Amino acid sequence: MTAAAATATTEPDEFDVRDYIQEYADAKRLTPSRADELLEAALKAEQPAPPDPDACCGSSCCPCVQDLWREEVAVWKAVRVEKKA
Repeated sequence: MTAAAATATTEPDEFDVRDYIQEYADAKRLTPSRADELLEAALKAEQPAPPDPDACCGSSCCPCVQDLWREEVAVWKAVRVEKKA
């Protein structure tokens, strides 16, 4: 098996990812726009990049941009783990 073929098999199916994001969004009671952001991040081939250090204002926002990024990374990893299982 070539490296390209191995990569292709580990990429999650878009329909499975959409289902996962919908269930996740329902469970977390996320807004549709946040669910769309998570879907976009989950479908990317690369793990979401951390936000710029200046993106956090330090005002203890809830949610902080760091929290949103950690959630995107967790969802990105989750759809890949489920696909491998």
